[in-house]
Formats: sequence, C-alpha cells, structure tokens
Amino acid sequence: MTRLPGTPLEGPLDPARTEAVAAAMNRLHTAVPAQRLRGVPHRLWGAAEVVGHLRSRVETVEPAGLPVDVGDAYGAGAGWVRGTQAGHLARTEGHEVFAQADGNLANYLWDGSECRLVDFEDSGVGDRAFEIADLVEHVSVWLTGALDADDFLAHLDPEPVLAARVRDMRRLFALFWLDMLLPGNPAHDRNPPGSLERQAARLQSLLG
Repeated sequence: MTRLPGTPLEGPLDPARTEAVAAAMNRLHTAVPAQRLRGVPHRLWGAAEVVGHLRSRVETVEPAGLPVDVGDAYGAGAGWVRGTQAGHLARTEGHEVFAQADGNLANYLWDGSECRLVDFEDSGVGDRAFEIADLVEHVSVWLTGALDADDFLAHLDPEPVLAARVRDMRRLFALFWLDMLLPGNPAHDRNPPGSLERQAARLQSLLG
C-alpha cells in the first residue's frame, strides 16, 4: 500500500469515486485473457464454498429462536439457499475473471483521479458476479452507506445474464452477512447495534 499513490477509500463516495471504483474493477477483470486463466488457481473461498457453507449453517440455526424480523429473514434465506437457484451459483463456467477476492472498499486507493487495488493474497480465478456482489454487499460498504449499489452497477453496465447473476450473488452475500451477524458469530460484536436487524431487512429486500 505504501508503494502506490493514493489513500484508502471510505464513504460515502461521490459520483467520480464511484465511477473510479467501477473502472478499477473492470480493469482487473479484463487484465488476464481467458486462455491464460486456465492455468491460474481459483481464488480462496469462492461461490461454491459459500453456497456449501451456508447450506450447512442453515441446518444448525433455528429461526424461531431469533427476533421475529431476523428469524423471518433467516428462514426465507435458508429456503432460498437450499434451492436450485442458489445451486447454480456454484458453477462459474463462462463467468471467470481474475478476482481480487476481498470486498473491502479500503483496498481501493484513490489518488484524486483514479483508483488502484491492493491486497491480492487470496486472489485467483473467480466469478465476476460474485466479485461484484462481494463489494456491494460487504457490511463495511452498505451498512455505512459508502457505496450506492445501483449507481455502481450502472457504471459496470452488466449484460442481462450477468445482471441476473449479480442479483442472486447479492442474495447469497446478504444471507452470509446475516449469519455472520448473529449473536456469537464473528461480525456481531464488531458492528454497531442494530446491524443485525438492518441486515435482515436488506436480505428481505433482495429476496423480494
């Protein structure tokens, strides 16, 4: 990070910085030709792993034991992740890109005119829709209002098939973060009071 110009981004982002983040992501995702990707290892903890993890997790959590709105959202998410729609997300054929594998906005360094990316320790071949959703649904991004998802996606201009896949990947990440925010889980004590309830509403809105 000290070798590159710029400072880590934090929100809320204005239109220029939102566009710069999208441009940086596009540059990364088109930097490695498809034929070269065949020899690159997969990123750590990709879509297949998250789907599998959540399918296991939802069998251990009793929604009735949670606050009503949280339990309703968790139950809806559990039903969705068990289904075939979520299962399709584990297959990346035709959607592979070189992926940074970290949805933290602070990994985008802003120098006043463009963004540069840092932190590639978990990088590798990944799913473009998964990478987009990893950023826009990261709790450090959406809970703080750092980045407006609709504005960001407009800059990426995804074609219809990718746009539908991004929507489903956002549902996957919204459930992942709801699970992480449950009492006793890693994100619960690291985020402000009310985050669990807000995440439940976020998931419901994406499933709607």
